[in-house]
Amino acid sequence: MSDFLGVRVGTACPDCMGPMPITRIAAQRTCHHCLSAIDLDWPRDLLSRAWSESPRKWPIGKLDSSANVTLAFKLDVMRVGRAPESSARPADALVATVFPGARAVYGEGPEGDARPSAQPLVFACMSCGGGLKVDGTSRVVACRFCNDSNFLPDTLWLQMHPALKRRWLVIEY
Repeated sequence: MSDFLGVRVGTACPDCMGPMPITRIAAQRTCHHCLSAIDLDWPRDLLSRAWSESPRKWPIGKLDSSANVTLAFKLDVMRVGRAPESSARPADALVATVFPGARAVYGEGPEGDARPSAQPLVFACMSCGGGLKVDGTSRVVACRFCNDSNFLPDTLWLQMHPALKRRWLVIEY
């Protein structure tokens, strides 16, 4: 018989300090706000720490030596009675390191987290009023008419990149 534990994980981006929900147990995560690729340094045996330490936060940051910011994993853990209806993936080496004894993970988000909207939007340049073609790959867009840089406002950015929330993942033991 299997045991099932629900975990919900989040942190903050070391580049922009925006909230970064973890929707998949992976070595790398793309920040939803600034689109930086962040290498996550997962703590070993996170589960035993979650039950014994309070508050449930542990240092995490970029794996490169230039990072001068120490952030924290925020982790919620609870026992669940059964596996969810979502598809499972077998525990890989990273899952086995972070959650020793795990057999499978349920409820993970798609690989790489949220993607920009497939439809380009038109937005007016803040200097000359010319039309900017915004595709969601960068938050700063250069105007093709006046060459001025335009920083996209939050409302437009969130339209192309809907806000992510921490989600419950289920670990099967």
